[in-house]
Amino acid sequence: MPSQTEVEAVLNILNTTYPTLAMHEVHGGDPFRMLVAVILSQRSRDSVTVPLAAQLFEHIITAADLDRMPLEELTDRIRPSTFYQQKAKALKELAHILVTQYQGKVPQTEEQLLALPRVGRKTANIILTTFFNTPQIAVDTHVHRITYRLGWTHTKLSLLKRGRHRGSPQQDEMPTVEETERQLTTLIPKRFHSIVNRVFVAHGQTICFPKIPKCSTCPIEKYCQKRGVTTQQ
Repeated sequence: MPSQTEVEAVLNILNTTYPTLAMHEVHGGDPFRMLVAVILSQRSRDSVTVPLAAQLFEHIITAADLDRMPLEELTDRIRPSTFYQQKAKALKELAHILVTQYQGKVPQTEEQLLALPRVGRKTANIILTTFFNTPQIAVDTHVHRITYRLGWTHTKLSLLKRGRHRGSPQQDEMPTVEETERQLTTLIPKRFHSIVNRVFVAHGQTICFPKIPKCSTCPIEKYCQKRGVTTQQ
């Protein structure tokens, strides 16, 4: 396992390299918008999700707006997103729950968030970290892949191949997400928890690709064990 000095060095380098992430800016300071955007991002690229969410937010501002929007209209507006029909139904259900049970607000506890449609640990952790002063480590494909390559975690790279959500695939709920999260929570100092998802997602989108990572241009290469890497640039 890496030393605390190495862990902090990696996170400081990545935080300087990737000070922002488009997906983490699209919410405009509103937890409802962030929740909608993260749900739209499931199994979709940020290059699709960010402009799609921005366009949708021209028509809805609150959960009540989304609750009133006809399902057919919402389905058509989010069509570029993968699983758009399932997401549209889930978003309508989500909006109705927020309006009828939470006065249109996003709940502030993990238990309440996890009870919402299409909300798993990653989504809940992003919301808690970004808006409710409860820093959590949100694990997705990028966080898992890169921390595994670094030698920080030992859960298998089969993570995120299959998930579950009422019988259908979901990016957010995977068998080893909680184990990876536990390992990282133990390893990473708490003051860095809020940046983990942002910096590793950005790094995974630009350099540390799943198949052929750009190791020659990686700012943290000297700290990386390159576990599982067979081909690199």
